[in-house]
Formats: sequence, structure tokens, C-alpha cells
Amino acid sequence: MAEPLKYSTGEEIIKGDSVLYDEHPGFVEFVAFDVDDPEQSWYVRECGVGVMIKTADFGLVYSDGIEDLEFVARAE
Repeated sequence: MAEPLKYSTGEEIIKGDSVLYDEHPGFVEFVAFDVDDPEQSWYVRECGVGVMIKTADFGLVYSDGIEDLEFVARAE
């Protein structure tokens, strides 16, 4: 199994997290890092390791640029 993705501050990126993506508020729809996980494998193979983010400004964005994400809060 692959290592979970982490924010630059060290926290693991988890589905539902509130984030800032390129300074725009949003939340994590899902994280794709494990090619052996059937729900993640297509994204990892086709797009690389990354995070699907939903923002009001951009809609859904799949980003492999973890440095563009800023952790705000965990989902409740």
C-alpha cells in the first residue's frame, strides 16, 4: 500500500477536509494514492497521485499539486 498524502504541515489529507485550493475555499472529495484500491486505481494510473477538490469557483478539480492545498479543518 502506498503512503497517504499529507499537507505541507504534515497532517494526512482526508476526504471531507476543508481546504484552500490556490486560496479558494473548498473541500476534499477524495484522495487517490493507492493503485491497489479499486476506487482510486483509475485516477492514480491515468492522472497520477492526487486529490479531487470541490470549490465554488472551479467546481471539481483533480490536483497533483499538493503544495496548492492549505489545510483548514477536518470534516465533522
